[in-house]
Amino acid sequence: MKIKFLFLAIILISACSPASPVQPSVVTPISSATPEPSLTPSPTPDLAYRKILSVNPSETANGAEYFFDDGMTTEEQTIVKKSVDLAYSYVSEFVNGETIPAEIYVMKDCVKLNEAFAAYLAKTGEVSGVGSGACAKYFAQIKGVFISYDPTVFENKADNLSAFVIHEYFHVIQNYIAKNNQIAEGRIAPPWMLEGSADYFKLLLLGDLESKTASESWLWREDYLRTNTKTVAELGNEYEGVQVYSLGSLAVRYLVDTYGYDSLINLFQVIGSDKTWEDSFGEVFGMSPDTFSANFESYRAVNFAYITPVPTIAVGMGTVTGKILSEKGDPVPKVLVLLCKGNPPCPSVETDENGAFSISLPADHYEIWFKVDGINWSGYYYDKNPSNFTPDRSISSVFNVHEGKTTDEIVIRVPADVLIDSLSQPCGYPLPVDDGKKYVVEGIVTNLSGEILAGYSIGACPKFGGCYGHDSTNGKFKIQLPNGIYFLGVNDPNAGPNTPPVGWYGGAGVITKTQTCEGAIYVNGANVTDIIITYP
Repeated sequence: MKIKFLFLAIILISACSPASPVQPSVVTPISSATPEPSLTPSPTPDLAYRKILSVNPSETANGAEYFFDDGMTTEEQTIVKKSVDLAYSYVSEFVNGETIPAEIYVMKDCVKLNEAFAAYLAKTGEVSGVGSGACAKYFAQIKGVFISYDPTVFENKADNLSAFVIHEYFHVIQNYIAKNNQIAEGRIAPPWMLEGSADYFKLLLLGDLESKTASESWLWREDYLRTNTKTVAELGNEYEGVQVYSLGSLAVRYLVDTYGYDSLINLFQVIGSDKTWEDSFGEVFGMSPDTFSANFESYRAVNFAYITPVPTIAVGMGTVTGKILSEKGDPVPKVLVLLCKGNPPCPSVETDENGAFSISLPADHYEIWFKVDGINWSGYYYDKNPSNFTPDRSISSVFNVHEGKTTDEIVIRVPADVLIDSLSQPCGYPLPVDDGKKYVVEGIVTNLSGEILAGYSIGACPKFGGCYGHDSTNGKFKIQLPNGIYFLGVNDPNAGPNTPPVGWYGGAGVITKTQTCEGAIYVNGANVTDIIITYP
């Protein structure tokens, strides 16, 4: 059954012969007083040991298996393999040279990638928060990495393809080192640590290779600190789009600069010893996560003081204003809007609670790119469509920003199926609060004649997390679910173990090929009954 999960990014490679590995040290917690680290990443372990561009990927025993489609060139496949090799070389000493089981899927055909993802879940029995439609997205499972490779987005093959591969591969490393304990309740690190450490790891390796992408990315993140007030503690366990990655990676860099590179790995090792996230953090860093957040804010106030945005238009600047709305006209907050002259990084701004955005930037011509969830590209501005929306960058519109002027408000209406990708508001509706109870979702599967069909497997899949399922052996299904928004997947009883669902409940009894908002089941303090799924 296909499901929905989160996506990330990671790294490239250099040419050097490996030196003798350095044995990892045990981190000794130091005082919880505010540290004053340098801004230069920790040089340990020895960088020469980890620069292995000259090593043939087939000769590196890292435990990874690779799966490409026919669209991936030999050069692109080599970049993927060497990126994994380099990432593994950074941590091999911490796992005593053990191989780390991983399946790396990088494909240009998103249909094939989706099929591979469904087959992987069926084979491994893993659950996922990632639903159907993995096109142009990048995410990781416990032992799998899935990347839809679009060369128009990955402008610099060497930096960007490697970056996405290594970021995602680091999540596999996290799971392996933590012995998969971090997926247990109370042990999983918060998103800022999971994504921030993967992003830090990516940029650390790119930085070792003197990558322009890495240096620009760090500068962009530092500017983010100066113009945003969100703290690490306030991020909590929510995925706050770009903030998780930018703020998280800077917080992790602060930890590594203070306690050393080893501490980043040690944290996941301690989590793997059956300790909670808070206890593990305290053992490695000698303070609670909340104390760390306070210390980080003190450091931030000195080194990256908040800059109050200037509302006036500077010389040579113009202003772009607009709104992001749902098809119903409801505002969509926390959308990351980018004004791009080429490929990212680009000037960006988040929509407020009214779906509005405003940004001043140099007079020039721009495209509008945006991400509903702050992670995955959702669409582009296209003025020849009544909704001003297109998912296809090749037809996106370019408009001019004039010096000293403010553009007329640009209103972009996002299709309902795109809003499924919103982290906090699937289909444009806020997630109901979990009240600790479970409610019944039940119905029947019939044919076009209304006859009940037996044997179909029905799964209720939230935006994130594992699916709840039930085999409707008598043609009826009944599933106990906590409050949430769910999509019902249908499996043919005659299908093999690696076959994806035949479709998804699309509302009004119909079956659709993808999840749709019309078929979303909204559980909010009451049972949902009498659902009829018609399988043609």
